[in-house]
Amino acid sequence: MQSVSRVHSLFIVLILAWLYIYFQALVSMVNVWLGSETYSYCFFILPICIYLIYEKQEQLVRVKIKPALFLLIPLLLGQAIFLLSDLASIDVLTHLSAYGSLICLIGIVYGVDILKFLMFPLGYLILSIPMGEELIPVLQNVTADISVFLVELIGIPIYREGLYLYIPNGTFEVAEACSGIRFLISMIAIGTLYAYLYYQSIWRRLVFVALSLIIPIIANGIRAFGIIYVGHKTDMEHAVGADHLVYGWVFFSIVLLLLMAIGNFWREDLHDNTNAVESTETPKSVPLKLIQLQPTIQTTLILLLLTLSTLAFKPLYEKLVVGQYQQITTESPLLIFIKPKADTEFLVSFNPNFDKADNTYQAEVVHNNTKLEVYVAHFYADHKDSELINWGNRIYDIDKFSIINKQNITLENTNGDINATLLQLVTLNGVKRNLIYWYDVDNVRTSDKLTVKKTQLLNKLSGGSGGGSVVILSINDRQVTIKQIKQIGKSLPWL
Repeated sequence: MQSVSRVHSLFIVLILAWLYIYFQALVSMVNVWLGSETYSYCFFILPICIYLIYEKQEQLVRVKIKPALFLLIPLLLGQAIFLLSDLASIDVLTHLSAYGSLICLIGIVYGVDILKFLMFPLGYLILSIPMGEELIPVLQNVTADISVFLVELIGIPIYREGLYLYIPNGTFEVAEACSGIRFLISMIAIGTLYAYLYYQSIWRRLVFVALSLIIPIIANGIRAFGIIYVGHKTDMEHAVGADHLVYGWVFFSIVLLLLMAIGNFWREDLHDNTNAVESTETPKSVPLKLIQLQPTIQTTLILLLLTLSTLAFKPLYEKLVVGQYQQITTESPLLIFIKPKADTEFLVSFNPNFDKADNTYQAEVVHNNTKLEVYVAHFYADHKDSELINWGNRIYDIDKFSIINKQNITLENTNGDINATLLQLVTLNGVKRNLIYWYDVDNVRTSDKLTVKKTQLLNKLSGGSGGGSVVILSINDRQVTIKQIKQIGKSLPWL
């Protein structure tokens, strides 16, 4: 019993160290829960996991304790990922690093048998990590596809341009709020728990989780179709009101009940499977006094020092190697050119949003009788409060424009090639606009966000600030060709 108490004490010390090292990451995760209704369900995940572990307490105390030192390797790897993701300000990876490190600590102290026995509660905890909003553009398009298909199926004329849907007596937009991401993520959390509680075979659990993913997507498309249909039948009098009614808890409850009803067909009676569950989930009973490992004080201290040293990799590397970044405040030739032309009275028509930038410049440039709107947002340093690449930053006003075409283009320039992205946008009234944008970080000019993040990371690892700019050119000419755009880029030496 004394050795078991020593193991528990070791785990408490390591958890306190883990909380200290990952404190900022955990705070940012909770802030996301508080600030987004999409992830408010995350507050329930930890209590559910604790309850599921509590239910297994009688079997848990008989699981053999055997520290798994080999898990120090994935723990070290997790700390390296934590360092890189923190420097690159990729919150989802810092949160995943915190989760993975916690799992490794449990395995290091108590052994792999504990991880196997608590596989679902510990695995379910990953749903507390806020992620999935990256799927919003995909879900918007899927919702539009389903709704257009159903509208056409019943014979209502409809025309789609980007995310705008036109019917004879009205226009609809599949906005971000219509993507159904909040509904989808919640259903996955509920469906996964239901599958664990009411099924025993792996294939049934996987099928039900897959249904929890597919049904909400289809249901959201049907919901969007219903709004269009109501708008068509009522000559747009009740479409907005129907949206609030159908998309609320009433719609959520109906689909949830439908999913539970489908799942009930395959439900396995827990009472009939009690013996099977115990035989598959519960290891052979080993009384606490017969635990094979009898760690001495010396081995416990060695394990403590090794694990603490591994956990300390990230803060030590930041302190000793990365050090204080050298903030670069010199401006690029582009900024030197555009700054005198920037006019506080002039605002570009596509309304970009980079509100955390240190400087923003907006100007109109005439080139060969073609008017260019130029927007530059410059960040002297990249950190959590001021990021060049951030979910909240917008190239254009998503409430005003919708994308009808997107493609990568290469602009040849005297200062080197620019790997840019061309967006063809349209307003609700059918006005079209061309946007060309890219990021400029450490002389790397590209619109690929992963490349930009990698460049920022390498810059910060070598002691730099990771600062950079976003450059957006707008051509209000729907007839402009790719060839003309490339000629414009080639003939502007200040790019």
